[in-house]
Amino acid sequence: MIPQFSLAQLSPEILSEIKQLEERIRADANENIVLIAYAEENEVSRS
Repeated sequence: MIPQFSLAQLSPEILSEIKQLEERIRADANENIVLIAYAEENEVSRS
């Protein structure tokens, strides 16, 4: 069975941390970096 994924539902605090990490990585790599959080569908349905 092929796993299915959807965007993870994250708190505003965690999203802020991810954005800060993106900025640090962009500065270090000198490239436009985007981090994306996914949750496996069967994991989401258990919540």
